[in-house]
Order: sequence, then C-alpha cells, then structure tokens
Amino acid sequence: MKIIHSFWSKPSLDKSIERFEDRKMGGWLDKKYNYMSWALSCLQFKKHYGFIELVTDKEGKKLFIDKLNLPYDSIRVELDIYNNYHPDLWAISKLHSYTLQNEPFLHVDGDVYIWKTLDDINNKPLIAQNEDIGFEYYTTVWNDIISNFEYIPTYMTSDYQRQPIIHSCNAGVFGGSDISFLKEFAFEAFDFLEKNKAYYNKVNLGSTVLIYEQYLFSCLARAMNKKVSFLFDSMTSSYDKITQFASIPNRRHYVHAVGNAKKKFVACENLANRLLFEYPDFYYNILELIEKNEI
Repeated sequence: MKIIHSFWSKPSLDKSIERFEDRKMGGWLDKKYNYMSWALSCLQFKKHYGFIELVTDKEGKKLFIDKLNLPYDSIRVELDIYNNYHPDLWAISKLHSYTLQNEPFLHVDGDVYIWKTLDDINNKPLIAQNEDIGFEYYTTVWNDIISNFEYIPTYMTSDYQRQPIIHSCNAGVFGGSDISFLKEFAFEAFDFLEKNKAYYNKVNLGSTVLIYEQYLFSCLARAMNKKVSFLFDSMTSSYDKITQFASIPNRRHYVHAVGNAKKKFVACENLANRLLFEYPDFYYNILELIEKNEI
C-alpha cells in the first residue's frame, strides 16, 4: 500500500503567526522536535514499506529534500495553490493529497512512527487510526460550527440528530482502497470550507479540523453505508495508548504524538533520542542546520 506524507508550509514556517496549537512548530515545544518528528516518521515508514510520497509546496521541498535530505521516493509540489487559504486550515494539505491518488494508499501524519508494518490493512476500503467516541471537544467545536456556519451538509445534521454522542475518527493514519469515495469525501470537505469562508472569523478555525476532516468523513461514510476499519479498536481522549515511547520497540510498535503529547518535554526528548539512536546522521544534520540558522 502506498504511503503518503503531506506538508503545507504556510501554517508551519510563517514565523509571524501564533496559530492553533502553535502550528508554526507543528505543535511541538521547539522547532527542532518538529523537524525530528518528520524525519523519524519518514525514515520509519520508508524502512518498513520501501516507498513514501511527499505532497508539498516549494518551501516544503526546499526544507525536506534540499536541507533535511529525507529519502522520499516521489515528490509532488502541488500545494502552492493554497497560499491564499487561511493558515489555520492546515489539514487541507491532507485533503488535497487524497484527490491525487489512483491506487490504495495510507496518508500518515508527520508525528506517526512505526517499528513494523501495520497489521491487517491491505485491501481494506476505508482505514483510519481509531474511532473517537463521545470526546467532549468534538461537541464543543460542533456546537460552535452549527451556531456560526451557514452551510452544514444534511448528512451531518441528520447523523448528529440520530447519534448526539459524536462518533468520529482520528485521521493520523487514513486511506484505503475505495479511491472514489475518498476523493468524494475530500471534495465534500473543500466544499464545506468554501461555502463557510465568510464565517471563519466567528469560530476557532484551527479546531474545526475535527469537523471538516474527521467528523464529516465519518458522517458521509455512515450515510453511504461505508465500513471504516480502524487500527485500534478503542481509545481514550488522552490517546495514552499510542503516545508512549517507553516500550518501543519491544512491546509497542506504533506511536502517534497526537495533541498535547507534543507539549510534554519527556515525549519531545524521547523523540529526539530515538532519532539519535536509529538515524544519527539525520539527527546531527538537523542540529547543525538549526545552529547555522538555515532552518
């Protein structure tokens, strides 16, 4: 199965902005951890799958290819077309990457790392990391959106009326073999954003990713009777099951530094030490580039 990373530089590299989860550093405590995260994710998926594609823009290519020397097998410089989009809409790089695919794929976030191939995912029509059920922050963002946005697809409002305890998904790993549906979902998400752009200033735009990327997908899949397979059956809102480096690689083979995990110094240092242990050349290259103020 084809593995994909996507990186839109505008939310991450614009030093003048302080955005949702401080996206200019990818949500990490320091920029060095952001670069180390992308490096470890790329190198580990490359190691276990042999091929990884990068969908990015010109600045992303300069960073990941020309400076960090990450071993992507395919580089698609596609995302400069979104330079007029609001930087808080950082997940549009993921949506765009879905529209480009014509074969089964998995898009993986740059803070997901593996130590073996993922179990039982080949030929699954739709795949996501895990199901999010009843997480309070979804309800908070959803209420904000239905109070302020003008366009809400009927399949979303109907889904919520039928099931007010929100069932969504985490798209840290996302994809499958049902290419036509995955593209339809991406275009639906773009349509949702376009029709509501006049109301962006009324909501916490960065947090709406929970709705347009994850809940919209889940609602559309249910409306069309599409089965979604999950890597993990259950998860708490802290995601503690998948944020721990301590048991890597003997007892755990998967880490996703989701949410607040990036703000914990221990997790950041565990990430750095893991990159140093497994790929010292990349580790020292990042530190040298930072010292020279080249990244």
